[in-house]
Amino acid sequence: MRLLAAGLACLVFACGCGKSDSTSGSGGSPSSGPSASKYGTPEATAKAFFAACAAADWKALGECCAPKDEGIAEIRDGKLSAKEKENFQKLLGAAKLGEATKGADGKTAAVKFTATSPSGKQKEGSLKMVLDGSDWKVVDLED
Repeated sequence: MRLLAAGLACLVFACGCGKSDSTSGSGGSPSSGPSASKYGTPEATAKAFFAACAAADWKALGECCAPKDEGIAEIRDGKLSAKEKENFQKLLGAAKLGEATKGADGKTAAVKFTATSPSGKQKEGSLKMVLDGSDWKVVDLED
């Protein structure tokens, strides 16, 4: 799995983003009943992830991440460099959420997003997530 933090600017804006797989889910409808968790749906987790990027709230950003996944360890463990933090804030802080899809197993999901570079170029990507108890947590950022 790719390291999420390593080369975020390249991953999001230089690697041909926009070819995401949308065939893996059955729509983004939440499970029955309201969730008591702020990460109770893939959409809620994505909103929290991008809001944390915008606010430069690195602790909150880490809380959006899966507790054991190595692909996002730098975020979860608070080990982003100053440049990586700057990239997250600039590139993902104003991202627009798109469609959320859940995998057939009900334990994986993806939330599409569109980010705009400082030069105005738009690229699409996807936050990959897993269900961790009753919370959806980010495991990867894909182009």
